[in-house]
Amino acid sequence: MPLVARHRDIIIAGIPDSVLFERGLPKVVFEYKFTKSRKPFADHHVQARTYGILLRNMGFDTNNLFYAIIMADPQAKDDKALKQRVIETVVSKN
Repeated sequence: MPLVARHRDIIIAGIPDSVLFERGLPKVVFEYKFTKSRKPFADHHVQARTYGILLRNMGFDTNNLFYAIIMADPQAKDDKALKQRVIETVVSKN
């Protein structure tokens, strides 16, 4: 889902890996990073937070929005069930 909004005097656009909506409200922004690193870098957090700003500036209620950065082994990039397992885990925790 492409996100486009104005932030101050700048038009920003981005495409998150996925956004989980619940009753029409964005609940979780998911960002998948396929790397051997086990810790996200600062720019990963900036990217995910920017998607939250875009959603808010597009008119969505983001008061309860959070983001998840999934650090996965590069070999998991073609794992079709990975995203489903991540979503099921997040939904079951809430």
